[in-house]
Amino acid sequence: MISHFYSLLRLICLILCIILLGLGQLAWSTDYYVTAKGSDMADGQSAVVKNQLGTSGPFATLRPLSQLTFQEGDRIFLACGERFQGPLRLSLQNKPTGTLTISQYGSCSTKERPVIHGRSLVELEGSGRALRSIKMEGPVVQVFSGNSPIPRARFPESGYLILPENAISSNDRIPVIQSLRGKKLAGASVYARTQEWFIEEKTIVSEDGVIEGDFRYPLRPKSGFYLAGKAWMIGEGSGWAYDYDSKTLHVRTWSVEPIAVVLSGHLLQIEGKGSVSIKGVALDSAGGDAINLKLDGMVKIDDVLITRSVGNGVAVFGSPQVQITNSHIEDSGLDGIFFAEVAQALVNHNMVVNSGIYLGPRSSLAAINAHRTQSATINENEVLRSAYIGIRVAGDARVHGNIVKSACLFLSDCGAIYTWRRGSNDLRAPVVISRNTVIDVVGDTTVKFGVFDYFSGIYLDEWTRATTVRDNIVVNSGQGIYLHNARGNIVEGNYIFGARHLAIVEKDDAPELAGAEYVKPEVLNIFINNLEVGGGDR
Repeated sequence: MISHFYSLLRLICLILCIILLGLGQLAWSTDYYVTAKGSDMADGQSAVVKNQLGTSGPFATLRPLSQLTFQEGDRIFLACGERFQGPLRLSLQNKPTGTLTISQYGSCSTKERPVIHGRSLVELEGSGRALRSIKMEGPVVQVFSGNSPIPRARFPESGYLILPENAISSNDRIPVIQSLRGKKLAGASVYARTQEWFIEEKTIVSEDGVIEGDFRYPLRPKSGFYLAGKAWMIGEGSGWAYDYDSKTLHVRTWSVEPIAVVLSGHLLQIEGKGSVSIKGVALDSAGGDAINLKLDGMVKIDDVLITRSVGNGVAVFGSPQVQITNSHIEDSGLDGIFFAEVAQALVNHNMVVNSGIYLGPRSSLAAINAHRTQSATINENEVLRSAYIGIRVAGDARVHGNIVKSACLFLSDCGAIYTWRRGSNDLRAPVVISRNTVIDVVGDTTVKFGVFDYFSGIYLDEWTRATTVRDNIVVNSGQGIYLHNARGNIVEGNYIFGARHLAIVEKDDAPELAGAEYVKPEVLNIFINNLEVGGGDR
């Protein structure tokens, strides 16, 4: 009887503890609301807009949020159908339970989701179609006329200035070749394609072409570069240039719409200890990454629309678990989705469009870049038009059911789906690449140092081992499946159509690779029942 009594007492105590924990969470967490109808003098803790002045009610802008320190369990609600000027930079303080949530409130359709944007209106000196200017301390990275981006002026207007065979190699400057003589160079940005697969961005600090910081690889004969950022590059059509030397923005436009600029910097940035959920919002016109998260907790991003970011669409650093689902990421200057030192990443049912293409060739790596994760699952995404790789993974990854179309548009030595290992001691679990569809791996050979052009549907590069490539479809690529210094992999049941070079290629040009057992010649790749149409023999 006594034992039953104590069992009942323990049960009651447990229930009371659960209730108290829940009440504690409710007591300590706070909801914040933002609508243009509110006031930044209010506390932001009510959705109700009051006619009389008072402390209770929604914020009018994002500015008060950036001055707060948030805890897990807090929630931020943005009004449907409204636009909010960023950036929004938040600090998160760890709490035992809960997640900081950023979402919408009101009645939102797909076209009426709240938008965080990075634009600011400016008044330029001058009028009409003349070249107009304004002094601006912060670097300008995008310019809009109304809702339309004005193209950034560059020299040459397309392609690269290719260095001749007699050019002198250099790590610290660009050569002042004939087409640049007499032109002002200090303050210009240079984008140098120092490898067929790599573009470096630097600022020129002197009129004789010296750059700020050395190139990683030297500019040498057959490499190429283009310039941006000087007024003399703007032609008679619409264009803009921000001069880092004079800190002046120059604009020419045929439109009479208001001019807005975007300054360098991330649009939504959250740092600290804890977890975050972002759902149902849109982000437009970021001067850096649209979403930049450096957290030690979980990250969930669902049903988010991201457009026109100078940096990455989404960048997540240090999280133990990340889920990005049902989102649309379009027009990013760098990667669409980027992870660094993330333990587990799940990327499902997203559309990623024009990664690394917005604003011209730059140092983009992949539309979905999960190379710096311990484990990744990338399922049923659509990746359309990427400057370089479509999907990039390393060890312990599953890449399944994705559609990758028009990859490798700006660079070469590239694959629509690409994997490699960090070294011979990278012993993470194997990769499985299955039931993906790859169409049109194009490639750009403007800069060519003489190596063979590899534009592959699926590319298994250095140290890749024990990877399974099964039941994929590859259409119109340079090579259907390319294995480079990769051993002990299984390639089975794939359909390869219209390979311009060969359907399946194996290449060993460093067979020992630091003594890694699995890349020695006696450790073979296995090929089973692959259908090859339109390519040659291996």
